[in-house]
Amino acid sequence: MKPIFLIGFMGVGKTTIGRKLGKELALSVVDTDEEMVNQQGVEIPIIFSKHGETYFRELEEKILVQCGSKENVIVTTGGGMVLSSQNRKWMHDNGVVVWLDCQFETIWQRVSGDHNRPLSNGASYRELFDRYTSRYALYEEAAHFKVNTEDDDVVNTIHHILKGLKLN
Repeated sequence: MKPIFLIGFMGVGKTTIGRKLGKELALSVVDTDEEMVNQQGVEIPIIFSKHGETYFRELEEKILVQCGSKENVIVTTGGGMVLSSQNRKWMHDNGVVVWLDCQFETIWQRVSGDHNRPLSNGASYRELFDRYTSRYALYEEAAHFKVNTEDDDVVNTIHHILKGLKLN
């Protein structure tokens, strides 16, 4: 089975859904942010503050290819993975890309005050909303299909993903 890439804005549930989907399909799950922390030996906010976003995005691209070059794997990506046209094309051409999304109001409730998210930490509602809307078309371009995570029902979300993958 080709790799399954879960994309979407921060707070839509990529990591949680990815882990549950991995158990359901008996596939390994790799989170690109966790892999980056493992490889760098420091948390993402430190990578951002010490080296900047450009360095972070370059690492992210390398990790995407490392993690997504295997079969039978689910790759949960950081919310900004789609900023690179190269990443969008690579995922689309090399696997099945599932866009997880929900209303921005729900995202705001989930991420506001989360200090482990450097691009949301201290950001205003308007700043995050603008970032969300600026990425919307990029998620749409990269995805093979979209699943709504609004109801926070992981079982229901996985059912919709399996349906999109034509596995149920």
